[in-house]
Order: sequence, then C-alpha cells, then structure tokens
Amino acid sequence: MMGLPYIHACVNGALRIYPPIPSTLQRDTCSTTVKISGYDIPPKVNIHIPLYYSTDSI
Repeated sequence: MMGLPYIHACVNGALRIYPPIPSTLQRDTCSTTVKISGYDIPPKVNIHIPLYYSTDSI
C-alpha cells in the first residue's frame, strides 16, 4: 500500500474517525463547579467524548 498514497490516506482517515477498537476520550472535570454554555457541570465528573466527535470539525 506504500505505492498508493491516496488509498493510504483514505484508510488512515477512516481509522481515525472509526477506530477498530471502541473507545472514548475520558476526562474529569475540575474540583469546582463550571458553567459551560449555560449548563452547570458539577465537580469531579467523569466525561466521555466519542472519538468521532473529537475529530469532527462541524
């Protein structure tokens, strides 16, 4: 596949958006309450972000 750079880029892009192993980005919030877009996020909450949304530019 090294001789086919376009196919290589397409496969890499597909694997970046849809990884073969289901996973999420996990983050914990701060130790204080945070307001984001009008929502109060309590302290020490574990947040999971699907990889698709972390790489999507919409």
